[in-house]
Amino acid sequence: MDRATREERTEAAVPNVFAGDEEDVETANVPKTLREITHEEVAQFITSLHESIMAEDVDRIRSLYERHYRRLSDKYFKEKTWPEPQKVAKIIDEGLFQILYRELFYRHIFIKLRKPVLADRHSAYENYISLFTFILDADAPVPFELPDQWLWDIIDEFVYQFEGFVQHKGYKAHKQAYPEDWDVKVVFNVLHQLITRSRINEQLEAFQRGDNPADVADEFGNHPLYRMLGYFSLVGSLRLHTLMGDYRQALEAVRNIDLSKPKLISNVLTCQVTIYHQVGFCYLMSRRYHDAIGRFEDILYYTRSTDTQNMYYSDYHTIRSKCEHITALLALAHAMEDGAVKDMYRAESENLRKAADGDEEAAAALFKKGAPKFVEPSVMFASLDGSDEVADAASDDTASSSSKLATDTQLQVFLRDFRRRKNMVNIRSYLKLYESLKISKLASLLGKDEDELRLHLHAHKRRTNQLVWSAGKQPLAGTRQCADTLDFYIDGDTIHVASITVSQGHGEKLLQATQRLMQDPRKEATRFLRTRK
Repeated sequence: MDRATREERTEAAVPNVFAGDEEDVETANVPKTLREITHEEVAQFITSLHESIMAEDVDRIRSLYERHYRRLSDKYFKEKTWPEPQKVAKIIDEGLFQILYRELFYRHIFIKLRKPVLADRHSAYENYISLFTFILDADAPVPFELPDQWLWDIIDEFVYQFEGFVQHKGYKAHKQAYPEDWDVKVVFNVLHQLITRSRINEQLEAFQRGDNPADVADEFGNHPLYRMLGYFSLVGSLRLHTLMGDYRQALEAVRNIDLSKPKLISNVLTCQVTIYHQVGFCYLMSRRYHDAIGRFEDILYYTRSTDTQNMYYSDYHTIRSKCEHITALLALAHAMEDGAVKDMYRAESENLRKAADGDEEAAAALFKKGAPKFVEPSVMFASLDGSDEVADAASDDTASSSSKLATDTQLQVFLRDFRRRKNMVNIRSYLKLYESLKISKLASLLGKDEDELRLHLHAHKRRTNQLVWSAGKQPLAGTRQCADTLDFYIDGDTIHVASITVSQGHGEKLLQATQRLMQDPRKEATRFLRTRK
């Protein structure tokens, strides 16, 4: 059946009841078989969504997806699934629509119901592969578009389901039944192909040089669907590398995203919050505490300044949850930087004070609250080797505890640096009182051996001599700077306090915050779009 005939039949059967944004959807005739399998309002939504996708009406799809899909999920499907895709397929047999409907169907099971079984994980994976194969194997750009929010949710959920698959208790049973499901190489390859096909890195590089991105993008890169999927895949790669503890490669994945212009291409707030959360955490684990604080504060300032607008986002609660995680990491970064209690949300002020005093339990609590749920590489790669020894590594018990094992490993790496900073708390308190003093005198005051004290001083100098990122540079780039409020140098047996940075006054902080709130991130986005014309 050709597209014109299909649309004609659909329009004749179902009026356009979802064309507007009205809360109360008017009653309309729908195919009898649809009414038999679900509520009439849901049947109207399904047929209207199909009609909109076929007509490539992005604005209408956006309204259906961002408002009505979530509203109907809360109204009718809080404790059950949406209508079975097989039953819907008997009424609407269009292949692309079925793939997109299945994506919504399984995402509802994973996010809302949180009770996916083996068949759900397998079917969800196969559906994602079908969707990406359809998009990537085409000789020309596929003739359909989706709203940015839906495209982001597709990539975000793809990575999320991979993460959940590796960590769930039925990992071994699933691998025995479907050994090819959720292979880490396939997941990385999908993201890589979307990035390559869209030429998004080349477009971002061209824009940074002041050139027209359209000049380096082919027909795929100039298509909104491929461009946005490529951009979101950069963020997906950032997440995957962070989950495996490869922080350098994670930052390399987003090397062409200018962190000073987060809304250059995408206005999806959850995407931008994810970028700053993941990049900031990578900085934290790379001992670049100054940069971690900067990125965390940037996104928290922005989300707080637009909180009234954010309340209307369909994923508002997700944004709030991510901001709570970022706040915990910001408290931890402040504790590692100089231990000072700065402008913080009240929720973490107590743990911050304890962590600043060297309390490892408080530091661990902040870390576990804000860190991602790591995955254990040994479990992911177990299926690549057929030996019994490696197969045992993928057992249900090992897979189910892999996240805890990986998190504990990363936590111990962080606490190792935390203990070193703890040793400097008393030393710094004495250094603030002097312009210069002998090492022997300081060792006597602290009750430490002189050689041990020298080791602590040198270790502290190395830790505080950090790479500091500047706007317009790649995330891995930076210049070496002293990131401590107190600097000193050792000349022979004498310690000279070189500088003491005076804390900002409340007035200066207010001026800086006001300047941030007055910045309009949409200006750069407009300029990017104009260069494409």
